[in-house]
Amino acid sequence: MRIRFSTPDPINIKHESLVFTQSDMDASNFGVDKNGKTCLFDFEAVGLLPQSFVTYTMSRAGESFASKVARYLDLPPSPNIPSMKKLSGLLWVISDSTFGTSTYT
Repeated sequence: MRIRFSTPDPINIKHESLVFTQSDMDASNFGVDKNGKTCLFDFEAVGLLPQSFVTYTMSRAGESFASKVARYLDLPPSPNIPSMKKLSGLLWVISDSTFGTSTYT
């Protein structure tokens, strides 16, 4: 059997906006003030990320608090997402000492 790998398209973030993000997406890190504005409590895991990184991360959130937040962000689609998915899968495999193979015999 021959395994074929497709090369992902290049990821281009040169013209993307940077987005202020909270990487620790837990409900305890957010609040709402008396005027209805969102407040951020934990600044340990904040940063600026290119828009497609935010879109990718929020699209992979499953049914977590982050996915509930993503519904309100109106994130634009990005042509980088398919390549980011391929690269993410590859990074998961190579970071595993078994290279994604089963340890069962």
